[in-house]
Amino acid sequence: MASLNELCAYSAEKSSSASGQASSTREPMPIILETFDQVPFGKNCLIGPTTQAVRVAEVVRKKHSNFGLMIDLSHLPLLGESAQEALGLAKDYLSHAHIGNCVMKDSSHSAYGDSHPRFGCEGGENDVRELTEFLKVLREIGYLERDDRFVSFEIMPMKGESSELVIAGAKRTLQQAWAKVRTSL
Repeated sequence: MASLNELCAYSAEKSSSASGQASSTREPMPIILETFDQVPFGKNCLIGPTTQAVRVAEVVRKKHSNFGLMIDLSHLPLLGESAQEALGLAKDYLSHAHIGNCVMKDSSHSAYGDSHPRFGCEGGENDVRELTEFLKVLREIGYLERDDRFVSFEIMPMKGESSELVIAGAKRTLQQAWAKVRTSL
């Protein structure tokens, strides 16, 4: 946590000095920590599961308002967490949301683990249904109503796939999921 506190303080210092005024109202650049899995086939980077990340966020936020968490839909199956669980826990610290997919049942799959394959890929864990649930929970916790919200795709083409088609497929998946969220209002 010392490193996170140092990064947050540095960001605040640089934001203040960039404005040329010590009493600037300019917001410091946010420092965002992404939750990762802690499993044999994962990347096992920094922090996970979400309960641990929230405990870190509680401590760092006491000193630094520019600290937050990122929840990635593609990591939820790897973490063994539902959208309701992860986003519900992290809602007070949520600064960014990623939407993507993962493969975890077939270790011989080229996108095995946290490789962010396209939605609809064979063996993938997330598609329209899971994205719909993720968006519903983001809406329920008030995240989508905030002005400072960020939601982005994190997807990569697998060998031989067209980037343009993967992006078009992600947009289509998002449109289908969002249509289901809107009809459930």
